[in-house]
Amino acid sequence: MKKNMNQIGNFIASFFIGIGIGNVISIFISLLIGKYTPVTPYFLMQQGSLLEAVIKANICYAIIGIICNNSSVVYRSFKNGKNHNLFLRTLLNLSINFGAFLLVGIYLKWFKGDVISPIILFLLIYFSIWIFNYIKEKRQIDYINKKLKNKVDNIDE
Repeated sequence: MKKNMNQIGNFIASFFIGIGIGNVISIFISLLIGKYTPVTPYFLMQQGSLLEAVIKANICYAIIGIICNNSSVVYRSFKNGKNHNLFLRTLLNLSINFGAFLLVGIYLKWFKGDVISPIILFLLIYFSIWIFNYIKEKRQIDYINKKLKNKVDNIDE
C-alpha cells in the first residue's frame, strides 16, 4: 500500500514538475525574443484561443514530465538488474525522452522554421542533468567504497 502511495506521489510530482519546467522554458524563450509567447504562433493560430493553447501546452508539458520520470525508473531498473553498461542505459533513457520531446514538439509546432535550436536545447538540458546525476552517483560510490575499505582495514587489524 505504501509503495502504491509513493508511486502516486511520484506520478503527481512528475506531472507538476513537467508543467513547471515547460513554463520556465517558455518564459526563458520569451525573455530571449523580448515578447511573452507561452506557445508558438503556429500552434496558437490552430487553437480557438490563447487559453485553449496554453491549457493544451501544459497538458503536453505534464505528459513529458511523466514520461521523463518513468524513463528514469527504466534507467534505474536496468542498472539494478543485469549489468548493462552506462552507455546502453543512457541511450535507452535518451531515446525515450527524445521521442516524447519530438512528438510533443511536433504537436505544439516547436519546429516550424527552426529545427536545430529546440533539439540543441533539449540535448543541452538532458546532458546537463545527466552530468549532474553522474557526479552525484560517483560521489556516493566513492563514499561507500571508502567506508568498505575502512571496514576491511579494521577487520585486518
